Amino acid sequence: MHRLFTFLHVMVLSVILPTFPAYHCLAALSSTELSLKDAIEIAQQSAHSKTSDSRLEIEAAEQEVKEIFGTFYAPRFDLESYSGLVSEARGDITTTTDTNEDYGSLGPFLKIDLKVIQPIYSFGKYASAKEAGQNNLEMRKAMFRESKDDLTLEVAKAFLGVVAGRAGTEVSNELRKRYEQLVEQVEKHLKTPDSHLDDADLLEARSLHFQIEKQCSAISANTDQSLLYLKGLLDLAPDMPLTTLATNTPDIDKSLDITPQLQKYFREHSPLLKRIRSGMNALQKKAELEKRKRYPDLFLAIGAGYGTAPNRDKQENAFITDDYNYERLGSTLGLKWDFNFHVSEARVAKALIASKQLSEKKELTLRVKDGSIAKLYGDAVRNKDLLAAADKSLKSATSWLRLESDNVDLGLGDIKRLTKAYQYYFQLKGDVISTRYMYLLSLAELANTTGDMNLLLQWIDNGTVQI
Repeated sequence: MHRLFTFLHVMVLSVILPTFPAYHCLAALSSTELSLKDAIEIAQQSAHSKTSDSRLEIEAAEQEVKEIFGTFYAPRFDLESYSGLVSEARGDITTTTDTNEDYGSLGPFLKIDLKVIQPIYSFGKYASAKEAGQNNLEMRKAMFRESKDDLTLEVAKAFLGVVAGRAGTEVSNELRKRYEQLVEQVEKHLKTPDSHLDDADLLEARSLHFQIEKQCSAISANTDQSLLYLKGLLDLAPDMPLTTLATNTPDIDKSLDITPQLQKYFREHSPLLKRIRSGMNALQKKAELEKRKRYPDLFLAIGAGYGTAPNRDKQENAFITDDYNYERLGSTLGLKWDFNFHVSEARVAKALIASKQLSEKKELTLRVKDGSIAKLYGDAVRNKDLLAAADKSLKSATSWLRLESDNVDLGLGDIKRLTKAYQYYFQLKGDVISTRYMYLLSLAELANTTGDMNLLLQWIDNGTVQI
């Protein structure tokens, strides 16, 4: 005899939704209601704590820029001070009764010497080093933005998974209710004299109760795991009540292929390309710096000193330097020149080779990302078409189920046709949820690949995918 309820396996499997592993991130939330926009804003604010490596690299690069200024432009001060005891010395260089080995009469002495070196002109070395440092800083900032966008994408995926999971839980609850109604209808039909059903059909229906509960509880558990993953990303307490608000589904006009605009947007806004460009510029400026090291450094040196030793006579002979009693002040204009050109030439070559490698990487990245953007946009268009088809089919399945259910209640319908209507109805319910999730997920990945996760929020707010 034909068995009626094998379709229930299909019904419950069609609404199983994606899950995510546990993850931790820092953020704060004051409300129990959370929209996708709220989640993304929290993720972006918490990026400083969750992408600490990239942030610390920015701080290190900022200090390097300051170091460059100190090396090539800021004056350097050297202050030395000595005090102690020294033997007595009377007379002068030609007439004295004291010797260097006479330690019988010691007295105090004090010496203070100040040297100031002010760089004047570096023949372009400072400008090249400064630009190299600033480009290195911009590269680190771009790396930080990449990390922040990756974190934002994970939050968006987790949020969409929770929304889809809760929609699946609602379907599973409806499935339980419909299953109980169907069993009641089978029991009712068995009591009619002309019923084409037998006790085996009823037993088969009842025996599927465990499978229904198992699959429905799995959906609920998967949703709970997705929610814990999202709370971990936002650093919320696991037991904190949280309501995820539904996300609008933006439209996409497949007659207007915006792939070229997306690719152009990527070239202008992508942190990945900015990181590569800044790295290339930094290396080119580094090579320029090494070339300019073939030229000297012009500097001004100023010196001042004071020394006193009361138990020693001051020597005023112009050809004598007194190390204990003196007042000195002087300045000089000097050049510092490194003639080791072989080292600088090797460093120039290494920097230019590294810059060329980044240039080749940039070209490869453009080709790969152009292809990825085209593919992701095509996936989004296809998923949107599938979602529209699933919505349309679900409307028909809902009307069909209502018609068959009414006919059975009136005693005019066929229980097998009602069973088939149930099958299509729940399968399409699950298809709509999973297809909407895949569509929104493809948009999130498209925004991330294009180089700006804020595009996803713009598309949702505007109700259409456009640049």
